[in-house]
Amino acid sequence: HHPKNPSEATFQVEQEVFYSLSRAVDIDVDGSSRLYVADWRNGQFSYEANKQVGMIQQILPPNWQKKEFPDLKTMQDAELADHIGSESAVMRLEAQREMISRGAKEPFITKLLALANNKEADVGKRVAAIFTYKQIFGEKSHNALTKMAADNSVAEFAIRALADRKSQLGNLNSTIFTAGLSNESPRIRLQSLNALARINAKESAPEILKTMHGMKLDSGKITDREHKIVPHVAVKTLASLRAESACLAAVREGTGRTLALRALQEMHSMAVVDGLVKIIESSSDPKLIEAIFATLARLHYKEKAWDLNEWWSTRPDDRGPYYSPTEWEGTAKVRSALEANFTKIAEESRSNVITTLADNRIPLSEIKLPGIDPVVLAISAVDPNDSILAILADAAVDKKRDWEQRLLAFQAIEKAEPVKSVPLTIKTLSTWHEQKEPAAELQISDFTNNTRRFNEIAYLALVGRSGSDSESMIAWKALLTILNSPLSNSNHKNGINKVLESNPMEVGLFLAIADMKMSGFEQQIAAGIGSDNEKTILAAKRAKEAGTSSTGDTRKVAELKPEEITAIAMKEKGNAENGQRLYLSQGCIACHAIDLKAAQKGPYLGASGAKFQRDYLIQSIISPNAVVAQGFQTNTLTMNDGKTYMGFITSEVDDLIELRDIAGQVTKVKRSDVKEQHHIPQSMMPAGLANPLSVTEFTDLIEYLVSLKSIGG
Repeated sequence: HHPKNPSEATFQVEQEVFYSLSRAVDIDVDGSSRLYVADWRNGQFSYEANKQVGMIQQILPPNWQKKEFPDLKTMQDAELADHIGSESAVMRLEAQREMISRGAKEPFITKLLALANNKEADVGKRVAAIFTYKQIFGEKSHNALTKMAADNSVAEFAIRALADRKSQLGNLNSTIFTAGLSNESPRIRLQSLNALARINAKESAPEILKTMHGMKLDSGKITDREHKIVPHVAVKTLASLRAESACLAAVREGTGRTLALRALQEMHSMAVVDGLVKIIESSSDPKLIEAIFATLARLHYKEKAWDLNEWWSTRPDDRGPYYSPTEWEGTAKVRSALEANFTKIAEESRSNVITTLADNRIPLSEIKLPGIDPVVLAISAVDPNDSILAILADAAVDKKRDWEQRLLAFQAIEKAEPVKSVPLTIKTLSTWHEQKEPAAELQISDFTNNTRRFNEIAYLALVGRSGSDSESMIAWKALLTILNSPLSNSNHKNGINKVLESNPMEVGLFLAIADMKMSGFEQQIAAGIGSDNEKTILAAKRAKEAGTSSTGDTRKVAELKPEEITAIAMKEKGNAENGQRLYLSQGCIACHAIDLKAAQKGPYLGASGAKFQRDYLIQSIISPNAVVAQGFQTNTLTMNDGKTYMGFITSEVDDLIELRDIAGQVTKVKRSDVKEQHHIPQSMMPAGLANPLSVTEFTDLIEYLVSLKSIGG
């Protein structure tokens, strides 16, 4: 159930569970107020043909009494029209359909207009009458609806009905709708804007800009919190009307400038580009120039034409503002204008402008901007050399720079070969940790749990031996994660075990064991405690204390039947904090992000506790083939050269497919090189990943997933 409260031109919607079902699919209501719920009980990705699947449940109100639904087709016109005023929405809908099928009848005119104009009647019933009247009488309804547009209680619906069908726009004058632009009700303003767009009233553009004057623009987005929907639709209306002249005039004169610039971003024409360039070349107002730069940046590219065969995938490119940026005839002039006028941007604003250009995916390494920050160029480098890496490393730890740019610099370091990127990346993470950056721990977690580390063991071991204590700890956390991950293979683990067998004495090893609360390193810890280095002894003792034997039910998940472990995990209350540690150490994080800011790979689980019932989460881990999330089906790609790849597609952009395999490893191939593609019904997530866990550990993991209730995903 979704209670909704009016808010500006829309609603604030809440959610209430009135009937708990793990596999609820749909809901409907009949003409006697009975609810019917479709329950996909026992349903899964594949199931036995003879097994009963699914159920329809009926829910009745308290003290419900059956009321026979009348046969509307046998009713006289006048009696039928009375049912538009029924308390039942189902009855109103069915009566409406029957009236429309009969066409224009005199009783319909009288009854519908009487209800629509009755200010004492419920608004929902009046609205039903308004739209029934419009659908039956078409353009002949316009005179009556125009009068209703003056009644604020139903004006928004009358206005919408007037312009509802583009085939019935005769005798409509834009003044009917421009009058609604200044109405106190945002809902009436919204429908007035929609109507002006539908009747293509280009002459109304100046009035739109005048009445909507004052809307604020920040990074290309309307941000006035009290007015979100109306200004958005105003922008879309101006763009739909192709109101180029009116918008350019508003930019020059100032009234409605913010709205005009935002609308011009959606008008790809040489007239717009020429007009904006002329204004920017003759202006000395730094704020205006910066605002025009943002508009020109959006006009630099346009969206690629729709291509049914190549356009969409289950993971379209979400970088924006276009899914597939394409040059057009205005691109060259836009770029020249940006280059020629960059020096007009105030020094303190240049960084923001550069960020805007980057957000619009304009190649900063190709565009010639005087005095541009070398860090920006370094970030955009495809294959950073040593000098570029040095610039990036310095920028990433420079507290004078904003965090977003520092993060971009950090991410750019990873473009280099592992022999260079691993030490620099860990050094940066270590510095962030010491600087107590709020996002440091999240970034360290992302680094240590990324399956790219599987192929970087030698470089991680080198940092573990030679880095500072903080750097060594991060390197060892990555190595121990690989060692404990069910996604890594024996070759990965053997390499790490060889290092551990030599009883390394790095403080970072013991700090990592302690931080991850891992057990099974008694030999290494004993050697550390027996050393002659005080720091090593203290760290080893800390690791010993943190890695004490676990308590609770120590039986392994593999020893129990699925229904047994399910029953226990449903009944017992686990330790969410320990579950979080297991989520990382078991490699879940490699495919399932829990933070919207992290790279999204497999199904997002940051809101798992809000989205899924506890038994669903248990089943998804024990029997992953039972439910395969939409967009994460397993694919096999057979290439033209005979090679085969298997995984789920995480991205498909510009002919490049990104495929993630069972170990979380990413492979990129060209769509043009794919000979065949097949979907496999099984989940990429193998059964048995939880088998090494104890019953208590499994319950802790479930408890952690249930606790994740962040918004999004």
